[in-house]
Amino acid sequence: MRIVTCVKQVPDERNMATDPVTGSLMRDTAGSIPNPDDACALAMARATSESLNGQVQSLDAITMGPRQSRSSLRQALSYGFDNAYQLTDSRFAGSDVLTTSHALALAIEKTGGAELVFCGEKSADGDTGQVPAELSVLLGAAFLPFVTEIIDADRDAITVRSKMDDVEYVIESSLPAVIQVKAGAVKSAPASFRDRIEALKKPIAVLSAEDLSSEMLFGYRHSPTRVRKMIAPVRTRVPSVYSGDDALTQFRQILEESENTDDLSADSPRLRSYARQVRETDTCCDQVPDEPVAVYVEAHKKGFQNGLELLSRLQACGAKTIYAVTLVPGDHASSDESMERVLSETVGEELYLSLLRSVDALTIMEASRAAVTTEECAYRLSRYLEKRRVGLCLLSATDHGRTVGPLVAGTLKTGITADVTDLRYVSDQWEQVRPAYGGQVFATIVTPEHRPVMATVRPRIFAVDLHDDGRGVVAVERAQDMENRRTKILSMKTCERETTIEEAKRLLILGGAITTEEERDRLIAFAKRHELEWGVTRALVQGYLAPHGRQIGVSGLSVAPNLAILVGVSGSVQTMSGLRRAEKIVAINRDEGAPVFDNVDIAFIGQWQDYIESLS
Repeated sequence: MRIVTCVKQVPDERNMATDPVTGSLMRDTAGSIPNPDDACALAMARATSESLNGQVQSLDAITMGPRQSRSSLRQALSYGFDNAYQLTDSRFAGSDVLTTSHALALAIEKTGGAELVFCGEKSADGDTGQVPAELSVLLGAAFLPFVTEIIDADRDAITVRSKMDDVEYVIESSLPAVIQVKAGAVKSAPASFRDRIEALKKPIAVLSAEDLSSEMLFGYRHSPTRVRKMIAPVRTRVPSVYSGDDALTQFRQILEESENTDDLSADSPRLRSYARQVRETDTCCDQVPDEPVAVYVEAHKKGFQNGLELLSRLQACGAKTIYAVTLVPGDHASSDESMERVLSETVGEELYLSLLRSVDALTIMEASRAAVTTEECAYRLSRYLEKRRVGLCLLSATDHGRTVGPLVAGTLKTGITADVTDLRYVSDQWEQVRPAYGGQVFATIVTPEHRPVMATVRPRIFAVDLHDDGRGVVAVERAQDMENRRTKILSMKTCERETTIEEAKRLLILGGAITTEEERDRLIAFAKRHELEWGVTRALVQGYLAPHGRQIGVSGLSVAPNLAILVGVSGSVQTMSGLRRAEKIVAINRDEGAPVFDNVDIAFIGQWQDYIESLS
C-alpha cells in the first residue's frame, strides 16, 4: 500500500508588490514558502500511515515547480516521509488546474500509483482548492473533500469525517481515494532540528515532462484557462482621514450612530448604486452572448438565494437563454408534480417562483438516494451539460460548489475559475475576474477554446436585480444508476453555526497586525461590549488565532454589514473583495500610507489600542 501527499511551494505574499505603472505582479520581490495548508495534509497522511500498522510500504511526497519548490519536499522528508519527487521542466510553465492535475496524476502513476493521495485544502497563491478534485478524476479515484478526521482505514476502504458548509458528514469510500484535508483540521508539531538535518541528506528524484508522457500535454499551451491580464485593484472608495483627538471623537460618534441604524435593506443607497453599476457594466459586455448559459443551484433556501444572484449577473450581461438545474433527494414513488412541490416547500414558494420566472427552464434532477453525495451531483451535472450546447456554467462558491465544479470540469476536460468576483462578456469570451496571489492583484481569466466555461462565484458578491419574465418551464429527470459508485454517506448532521457574521449589521474585523491571543481577546471583548460581531482576515486563521468560519474574504465569507471596522488589516484584494457590499467601512491603522485606506470610507490613523481605550 502506498500513500502520496501533493505539496507546493508558494510565493511569500508578505513580500509581494505590484508595478505602479503596469499593475503587473513583481514576482522577483517575493521569496517562497511551503504552502501553509499542506502541513495539515502531511500530518494527516503520516498519522494514517502509522495507524495502518505496517501495511504502508511507502509514504511519499510529490510537487511540481522550479528548484525552490524542493523546500516543500524537504519539509515532508523531515516529517518522516520515505521518498520525494519533483516535477520540473520549462514545459510545465503556465499550467492551469487541469494540466497541473494531469501532470501530477501521471507522476503518481509513473512512480508506482497510490491507494491514498492527500492534498491540502488549497494553495495560498491560487487559493482555488480545485486540483484535488480534478486529480481524483484523472486518477479514476474517489474524492473526499474537506476532511477533518480519518475514522477508519484499511487496504480496501476508508471512512472519514468531512465538514462542508454547515453539514458534517461521515463518508465511506473505496480505494483509491484522493483526500482534501480541511485547513486547520490537524495541528502538527514542527520537525526537530535533527529531523530537518536528516531530511537534507535524503535524495529527491527529479521527473521531466518527457519522463511522464511523450504527448507533452502540459503547460500554458494546453491549459483550457488563460490569464488575460493581472492588474492592481482600483480604488473604489475615497476616505475621510482623521488623526489625534478628532479621530477619537469621530470614532465614538460612528459607533453610537451605528447602534441606532436599521438593517441594511435593498433600499440602501449603496446597494441601489451597486445594483445600478451591475446593470450598467454591462457596458463592459460589448456584445450579447448567443450560447445558452446554465446555473447549478443547490436545493435549499440559501442555495436558491445564491442562485438568484448568479441569474441577476447573467441577465445584466445580456444572456438570451438561461437554464437552471438542481438535484433533489430521491423518492422513486413520487410523481414529477410532487417533486416540484417538495422543492418549492423546501426553498420557499417566493424564492422558487422568483428563480423559475427568471430562467427559460428549470431542470429538477432526482438523486438515486436520500443522502446525495457530491460524486452523484457531479455525475448528473456532467451528463446534463454534455447533452446541451451550454457556453457557460456557474456554481456558487460554497464548499459544495467548490467540490462539484472541479469534478465536473475534470470530467468534461474544460477550464474552471474559482471564487469569481466579477463576470462579463467581452470579445466573444466570458471574462472571469478573481483575486490572485494572496489577494494582491486581480486576474482576468478566459477559457478561449473549451466549452462549457465553468466558474464558481462568491455568494453575496452580486446584488439581486432580476427581470421577471414569467417564462420558466419545469423539467424533471428521474434517478439514473451510477456506474462504479465509490462513496456512500453513512451519516450527516447539521452543525450549529458558530457565528452570525453573514447577517451581522455591525462587524469588527481583526487583521494580520493582531498577532497574540491577548490582543485578539481584548478586541473580542470590545466587540461584545458594543454588540459587534467579529471576523478575521486569513492571517489569523493561518496563525491558529481564529477558526476559518470567521474569515472574511474570497476564501472565507462575503458580508454586507451597515458598518465594518477594520483593525490592523492590510487591505489585500482577498479580504476587501469580501466587503464589497458593506455600507460603510472604517479602518484603524498606524501607517497613514497603509493600502487598506485605498478602499475604506473613513481612515483613522493611530494605534488601535487608543481607540479601544477611548470607549472603555
